[in-house]
Amino acid sequence: MPKQVIAYNRADGVTKEEYQKYVDAKKGPFFVNLPAVKAYTLLEIVSENSPYQYVAFVDTDDPAGLQRDTQSPAFGEFLKEWTPKVKDITMMFGVEAFQGSK
Repeated sequence: MPKQVIAYNRADGVTKEEYQKYVDAKKGPFFVNLPAVKAYTLLEIVSENSPYQYVAFVDTDDPAGLQRDTQSPAFGEFLKEWTPKVKDITMMFGVEAFQGSK
């Protein structure tokens, strides 16, 4: 399944607790409710050597639809609210080369 991957850090002055409240109340539900999103997962990175504090995975089976979602006025409003809370944003898009499970 195609995925958008977004890696980033909290902005200076934004505490872990403040950001978690924002994710629970707004960011998570916003992404889950985008029409082209099948699943949304946000990982808080606990590895000491990582350049990022968070990595998000946005699963979609409709990349064109996800692009439309991200160009909507609602997404624009989301970005205005979210971007002051974060820094060092890296966005990537890919498809699974392998997925296994037990």
